[in-house]
Amino acid sequence: MRYLWLVPSIFLTHICLGRFFSVPYTLALFNKWYLSVCIISSIDMITVPFYFRLFDSVITSRGFVVRERLLIRRLRRVIEKLTKKKIFRRERKLHSRILVRAQRWGQFGVILVAALPFVGGGIWSGVLLARFLKLKIAKGHLLIWLGSILGASFISLGIQGIKELIVKFL
Repeated sequence: MRYLWLVPSIFLTHICLGRFFSVPYTLALFNKWYLSVCIISSIDMITVPFYFRLFDSVITSRGFVVRERLLIRRLRRVIEKLTKKKIFRRERKLHSRILVRAQRWGQFGVILVAALPFVGGGIWSGVLLARFLKLKIAKGHLLIWLGSILGASFISLGIQGIKELIVKFL
């Protein structure tokens, strides 16, 4: 109970700076890797439904869809004028490398993307991939949470190992 006042600072660090900074911060405060993993994964478990809701509300808004279509049309016309080729065919969109790779990895890909602590990975990318693969929200939430546990564990154990090596040699 005496450390309960630290939870809001951990939450703000996690929301503002991401998992790559919040896990070492939590590890520095509590000095136990499993407490760090539990706290960070519970914060992710709380925030993932809000991310799903935000993503769905942005995508379903009519203004966003209309602006996206207009932008794609303009880009298509400019590129086709420059290259004199029809590069945006229906077959290319359906067989793009990203789509094929995402479909091949499937649910494991959502876990893997959610576990990445670097740019391009994390909870937001896991939500995007889960919605891209048209997973149900409950299943996507579970997969992202597993990825969060996996990513926080890797970071915590890595930092704990580095800290022990430094202490051993000094």
